[in-house]
Amino acid sequence: MQKASIRIEVISPDDGDGVIYFGVSATDGRFAATQEFYSNIERFTEFGRALTAFPRSIDSEEAFENGSPDSGISDYLLVRAYLRDGLGHGAIEIVTDNGRSNPYRAKAAFNLHCEVAAINRLGVELKSWATNPSAPLVWNAVDRDV
Repeated sequence: MQKASIRIEVISPDDGDGVIYFGVSATDGRFAATQEFYSNIERFTEFGRALTAFPRSIDSEEAFENGSPDSGISDYLLVRAYLRDGLGHGAIEIVTDNGRSNPYRAKAAFNLHCEVAAINRLGVELKSWATNPSAPLVWNAVDRDV
């Protein structure tokens, strides 16, 4: 079985206006989704910074959200780190929606179970990648079931 992973890449670089076209792919080993969208690199730096300090409390969550799931006009992506139980086990929720109507609609929602240390490592890797995003960032969760 394939392990849980997230891949982030620049599809089209900044042409001077600070906006970059990104692709984010994620899998939990059974389900997978890819979402492309426009954003800026600073949002990944900020998300990475938040993930390195995660969790601040038992109710903590940190999210990267692009677009709106109900707008119908933009591609939507949610990557949300949270604690899935009172014992401190972590997870990352992935939600994508291309915002189109049938028969072109595509939506996905699933969770990547992982250790909190893996979420913190994703934060470190995001901050580093954002300084030079020329190669894709590929993050893998811990190899064992959690």
